Amino acid sequence: MVEKKYRENPFTPGYGGKVPPMLAGREEEKRSLARDVEGIARGGHSGGDLALIGPRGMGKTTLLNWLSLHLEKEIDSGNLSRKVRVEGPVSNFPENEDPLDLFRKKSMASRIDSLEMDAKLVKASIDVSDDARYSEILKQVVKETKMEPLVVLIDEAHELTTGQLKRILNLTQDCRNKGGSVVAVLAGTPHLRDKLRQSRASFVERGVEVEVGPISRDSSREAIEEPLRDIGNIRVESSALEKVLEEAQCYPYFVQVWGQTLWEQANREDRNELQMADIDRCREAVESNKARLYEQRFERWEDNELAALTEVARRLLDGSDLGRHGIVKVCALTLEGAGQDPAAAADLHKKLVNEGVIFKKVGQENYGPGIPSFLNYIVEQAMSRKRQDREVSGRSR
Repeated sequence: MVEKKYRENPFTPGYGGKVPPMLAGREEEKRSLARDVEGIARGGHSGGDLALIGPRGMGKTTLLNWLSLHLEKEIDSGNLSRKVRVEGPVSNFPENEDPLDLFRKKSMASRIDSLEMDAKLVKASIDVSDDARYSEILKQVVKETKMEPLVVLIDEAHELTTGQLKRILNLTQDCRNKGGSVVAVLAGTPHLRDKLRQSRASFVERGVEVEVGPISRDSSREAIEEPLRDIGNIRVESSALEKVLEEAQCYPYFVQVWGQTLWEQANREDRNELQMADIDRCREAVESNKARLYEQRFERWEDNELAALTEVARRLLDGSDLGRHGIVKVCALTLEGAGQDPAAAADLHKKLVNEGVIFKKVGQENYGPGIPSFLNYIVEQAMSRKRQDREVSGRSR
């Protein structure tokens, strides 16, 4: 008996931003990142830092990792005229940690032993005032990045405090103004946009925001079909693939989940063509993955927010055209009807955006669903709660 050879699944849902073999639908974002970051490596002057902003599951971490790999390839091939240090993606700064230490440490890491560097940082944090410490760090980063440009990739940037963000962005701008070459590339949920504004750092006027939203249906098709065909010699029958695309809903995470599940089905059955019956067999695994994701997202909402959340979901599923004013109005009316303070409606609108429940591209007037099937889940949960309330009330009488 010949043992079947294992073939590694090329699809990467939720694997820490691992870059899939076909990063489809992100050509514009990749061009923007490469153009702005490569400028400092080619001896030019970067106009500012960059922020990748989009709901969870859209592939921001994947784009950060793509940028790191891209710069490494360009350096190795000699396409970049100057040596560049690329650090990250880094994330999870402790709240009491000064992020400027990261920039000093990374800019000097090629010439100073890490133990010596740590000792210098500790000494600096104890012995000098904040202003003097900032000036000393700035001076050192300018000196080092004149010789060797520094790109720092920061993931989960929405978790930074506004104070940390302000220090990072002020440092990078001051460094560039003094002739250093440093760029920070931040990635975070739409909450990052609010924090950037609150920080009152110069990024708001000078930085580059790269929006990361759903991909097109054609890009979804490409992201699933090409790795299956080119790497696995697996074909999906046309109507079956259309069904997959309908259920993936142009959401990058679901696109990767479906690709992964189709790959596993083909290898399990040892076949090179998948049909509608295979899609039906795959659906249970995909729906289980969706259910876990939706449960986690739904649990982020407090009981007193659920009525407004549900009403917004219903309106969008019914095809209502709602911009910011309309969403806030729906939330206010729902809160008021429940005997709650309608003034909380503006905060609810922000949460709907930051949690990816609703989404619109910059410049568009009206919102659409972040993931349409999540809105269905929200409405189903509301109906389930009502059934349970009736059950409990009936038994208590």
